[in-house]
Amino acid sequence: MTSKLEAVLTPREREITALVAQGLSNKEIARLLICAEATVKVRMHNIFLKLGEPVLEVWRLIRP
Repeated sequence: MTSKLEAVLTPREREITALVAQGLSNKEIARLLICAEATVKVRMHNIFLKLGEPVLEVWRLIRP
C-alpha cells in the first residue's frame, strides 16, 4: 500500500480498502470481518473523506 494510505487510514480502514480492491462487496466484507454491513459503509465513507479523492482515484492508489 502507498504511504499516503498508511499515514492517513487506520489499520481497519486499510484492511477494508484492500478487500474492496479485491472486488468484495460491502456485504462480503462485513461477513468476513464479522461486523455489520452498515459499519463497512461508515468506514468506506470515512476512507473517502480522509483521502479527499473520488472512488476511482482511491482504487488507483490501492491497486498494485
